[in-house]
Amino acid sequence: MALKQLQSSVSYRRCFKRTAFIFVLAAVCLIVSGASYHHAKVKTAISAALTSLSTKPDMPSNSPFTEETRNVSYSNELQLLAGNHSDSVQQILKKLFTAGQKRKPDKHFMEEQAFVQFQRKKTLRQACRRHPYVMQREQSSGQFFVMEKSQILYCSVPKTGCTNWKRVFMVLEGDRPNTENISGNDAHFSNNFKQLSHRRLLRDIRKYDAYTKFLQVRHPFVRLISAYRNKISGETPLVNQGEEFGQMAEYIVRKYRRGAGIEDYNLSTLHVTWAEWIRYLTDPTERRDFNAHWREVYKLCLPCRINYDFIGNLETVGSDSGFMLDHLGLADLHFPSSRAAYLHDSEKRGEALFDQYFGNVSREDIQRLYDIYKVDFELFGFEKPWQLY
Repeated sequence: MALKQLQSSVSYRRCFKRTAFIFVLAAVCLIVSGASYHHAKVKTAISAALTSLSTKPDMPSNSPFTEETRNVSYSNELQLLAGNHSDSVQQILKKLFTAGQKRKPDKHFMEEQAFVQFQRKKTLRQACRRHPYVMQREQSSGQFFVMEKSQILYCSVPKTGCTNWKRVFMVLEGDRPNTENISGNDAHFSNNFKQLSHRRLLRDIRKYDAYTKFLQVRHPFVRLISAYRNKISGETPLVNQGEEFGQMAEYIVRKYRRGAGIEDYNLSTLHVTWAEWIRYLTDPTERRDFNAHWREVYKLCLPCRINYDFIGNLETVGSDSGFMLDHLGLADLHFPSSRAAYLHDSEKRGEALFDQYFGNVSREDIQRLYDIYKVDFELFGFEKPWQLY
């Protein structure tokens, strides 16, 4: 009986999908054939067809599909066919029929990844409701970049693979032919991206409502490790890190290291220990307005105020980047993961780093750190550290 119900529901859904898709193709054909319809009328026709795709039909009363399952399915179909309703006719055509695309996206992969995105956005919305003060937040940092040719709005979170994404965006914008010879400095300082002012962010961002809005995150504690190793520890000589990080490292040593001598402040040899770094982060007397490299993502990117189309995760950057680029009709452009060894099997590497650095951190300090980054943990679906259970 259950099998018959399932077959009936599937048949019903397929019939609906065929009918709705015919409307889309018919509207597209009107444009492609050069029919003399007014542009607004054609756009209305496509919008109506897309609406029919996104609207749930009246399913049989004995359907085994849950309400949420139907929502997921039609959300995915809409994403795969044409993006969102705010897209222009040209954008819809581009997503339906990408000219010159050598490799067609794998349908199963796209459906699977669309579901991943659905779950991430659902987790984000639920967490935003649990933290209403985050939903009211307006102040942000200058981390928003606009790529006008490719129509992408990107919130760049340091230590989440942002350098590689900027390489990709430089190619999309026509600044470079490929990602191979773009240095880290060029990616950050020689791009032609428009940077939005944090003071007028929520007002200015409305101009880009039809753009693809993108954010990539990382496990908060692993991001802290990366920031420590790259900017503070001295593993990369602080004399090469810029004045801000050198001064901060010197300040940490001066405040938390007993008996520090003058030799401890030589930027060529200065090393901040992991224990000193943890003390600085968890010190209640320190300001919580952290440097962007370890500032909370919800403060950098306002995820409860801005409706992101894609939420990437560095731990799954291979599949996430493939899905985003395929969705944009750029299936032959690849995320330059070969440049950084940590991007290969990143999840296992993150676990190893966590054990290495947090293995000897007290439960109390882990709790203090978690309390600082708790909102990020919840917004982006990261598991609470096992030491706190």
